[in-house]
Amino acid sequence: MKPPYSRTVFDLICEQAEIDPSRIVAIDAGASLTYRQLVERSSRVAMRLRKNGVRRGDRVGLLSDNRAEWLEIFFAAAALGAIVVPFSTWSTASELEFLLNDSEVRWLFTIDRFGEQVFTDAIAGLRNEGKLPNLRQVVSIDGPACASLATNGLEPYSRFRRYDPLPDLPPGDGASAGDPLVILYTSGSSNRPKAVPLDHFAAIENGFNIGERQGLVPGDRVLISIPLFWSYGAVNALPAIITHGATLVLQGHFRAAGALDLIEQHKCTGIYTLPAMTNALVAHPEFTPERTSTLRTGVTIGAPQDIIKAALELGASEIC
Repeated sequence: MKPPYSRTVFDLICEQAEIDPSRIVAIDAGASLTYRQLVERSSRVAMRLRKNGVRRGDRVGLLSDNRAEWLEIFFAAAALGAIVVPFSTWSTASELEFLLNDSEVRWLFTIDRFGEQVFTDAIAGLRNEGKLPNLRQVVSIDGPACASLATNGLEPYSRFRRYDPLPDLPPGDGASAGDPLVILYTSGSSNRPKAVPLDHFAAIENGFNIGERQGLVPGDRVLISIPLFWSYGAVNALPAIITHGATLVLQGHFRAAGALDLIEQHKCTGIYTLPAMTNALVAHPEFTPERTSTLRTGVTIGAPQDIIKAALELGASEIC
């Protein structure tokens, strides 16, 4: 397959939308999103951000599980040349205080909660205590359904979809190939998490080559249960799939039963997995080889024996 000509990721989804506007880019909770729809939605979000002063080089935080809105916000910020800073949904309040201040994000898009963590309450508390001086605005992805919306001064994400699409920006205003696309944080297992910037062109080139190793083609459907806020998701899976005009089948967070359902329902041809996830899939009482028989390729991380085991148990003929 020929590599894309685009050197920035918003141009990349525009390029794919021009090739086939009706091609599906993501499936989320049963709803599908085409490449053209992703361009339009991201462009409207970008317009709202620009009207509120977000410019090239600004940092935009994203605290969310896998969902279509994650993609919209990611590509919207990229369209402006802003730098996306995805945060782990396993972050505690004290960890968020460090991450938000260290990254100097001005805008934060967040879900209301994940598991026992109520992010909107935690962030509101930190702001009220004056511990987040750089943070200007917090946007609730969950919108009116968010219980803390009124009391914590959050803006609903739904408003961002009401704006006109972003017009062509003057030269120098948008992203360039060598600009940072994302800042990803290390796990902080031995010390404080460290910020790692990654550039537009590098993410595209690396992703394309990874997709080529997998043999991805337009129309492939790839299950993404791994978090998009990891480098494995944001600068491996995402650009690999997008550069090949394929489809992300998004699972908010990994659950073996739900993953099996998604593979079977959407006839997934690819998967991003980890040894523990693969083990959970094949150990599930409802697993049968027939349920994953559509899988052709995929990616995993682990020791060689884990990779071989994953390929054999899931039935994938190619696994990188």
